[in-house]
Formats: sequence, structure tokens, C-alpha cells
Amino acid sequence: MNLTINRLASLAAGGGLLMFFQLYLVNYLIIGNTAIPFIYFLFLFMLPISVSPAIEFTVGFLMGLIIDISGLTLGVHASAITCALGVKRLIIPITISTGVRETGDISLNSQNFFWYSTYLLILILTYNTVYFLLEAFSFINIGQTILKILFSTIYSFFINYLICVTFYKK
Repeated sequence: MNLTINRLASLAAGGGLLMFFQLYLVNYLIIGNTAIPFIYFLFLFMLPISVSPAIEFTVGFLMGLIIDISGLTLGVHASAITCALGVKRLIIPITISTGVRETGDISLNSQNFFWYSTYLLILILTYNTVYFLLEAFSFINIGQTILKILFSTIYSFFINYLICVTFYKK
């Protein structure tokens, strides 16, 4: 799939909006210091297959770095998104259908509900696992860390899925 200028501009605008909402709204929707939602990475998870890995990883790392700088988290987001994008590159060739391989579109309307939900859940779980393990940087309170991973994954999945259904469905 060739990215047109309009498609590229709409993807960039969507990514910018998700970053803006992550920084100025979603960061304040924490539930009980256990469930922390993340939405900025949805843009990266929905990038077409035709985008080169070098561009995808660079943009992801820079987006994570911007979140890190604004939240003083010292590279934790950048590391987590880079790992999640690596997992994305591993699971996409295995799981997508040939029709999607031809169009290159990874979205809720190009895949069925079960595939897209599983895809999103795996990537969000990967992101949250890396993020919270790096944030804790210890196994002393591993129970609390696992709870944060699980609750944040469920919370982030719910919010990201609502965004997909609301804005990305044709």
C-alpha cells in the first residue's frame, strides 16, 4: 500500500492528537494508583504494514521520549514502546490475513473483532509489562507490579478500543 500525502497527514494528525490527550488529559485519569491508562501508542499500533520498521521504531522511540521528558520517567516509555513495536513486527506476519497483507491496513474495520482485540491486548500487555517492570526496577513488590500491569492493561485496552470504535471505524 502506498501512503498518500493525505493518508500520511491524517496519521500524523491522529498521532499528534493522541500525544496531546495523553499528556494533558489521560495522564490524570489514574484509578487508585494501580490502573494507569496509555493511549499515545495506538497511533503506532495502527500504522500500515508498508511503513518501514526503521521509521516506525524511530517515531515510536521519539514519541516515548517526549512522554518521558514531560513525565520525568527517564526513558521508561521509550523502552516500553520500542519493545511493543518489536512484538508488533513479530506477530503481524503470523496472524494477519492475506487480504490485509495486500492492503496493509491494520484497523478494526479491516480485521474481525477477535483478531483486533487480541492484537491490541497483546501489544498493550507487552507495553505495560516492560513499563512497570522498568519503573519498579525491583522484584521486591512484584505482587503490586503485577496488579499494576493487569489493571493498567485492562484500563488501557478499554480506552483504546473505545477510541478505535469511535474514531477509526469507517
